[in-house]
Amino acid sequence: MLFIDAMPIKTKELVRKTRHERIGISKLIKKTVVLVTIHRKNVGILDIKQLSLPMGSI
Repeated sequence: MLFIDAMPIKTKELVRKTRHERIGISKLIKKTVVLVTIHRKNVGILDIKQLSLPMGSI
C-alpha cells in the first residue's frame, strides 16, 4: 500500500524531469542547428575560395 501511495509523487517528479529534459533537448537541437548552419556557411565560403584558386595550388 505504501508503494502505491508513493507512486503519484514519483510519477509527478518523473513527468517534471522529462519535461525539463525535453526543453533541454530542444534547446540543444536549436543550438546545434545554428552551429551547423554557421559551419555550412563558412565551409561554403571556403569551398568558393578553393574553387577560385588555380588547380595547381593545392
